Amino acid sequence: MMPNLDTLQDVLNVTLPICGYYVASRRPGRTRGHLVIGAMLGGGLSGALLAAFVAFGGGGFSEAMPFALLGLLWGAIIGLLGQMAFAFGRWLKRRP
Repeated sequence: MMPNLDTLQDVLNVTLPICGYYVASRRPGRTRGHLVIGAMLGGGLSGALLAAFVAFGGGGFSEAMPFALLGLLWGAIIGLLGQMAFAFGRWLKRRP
């Protein structure tokens, strides 16, 4: 059962921040900060779900909190990487 939970954790840690970034990118009047915050919210949701799994498994608050914080951090990293990728794409488009 553990390999399934590890796979679920990996899938949640990647897809939810990307989904948050995508949802934020579809809103009119967005800024770069909105995109990073959207990815952080997706990562925070991922971290909250994983912390809930730890809490239901008998872990305490101190054992579950790092999962929530790492989800926020991972979401911020994905948001910043998305910003860098789009900036690099715009730079490549300008090149002759």
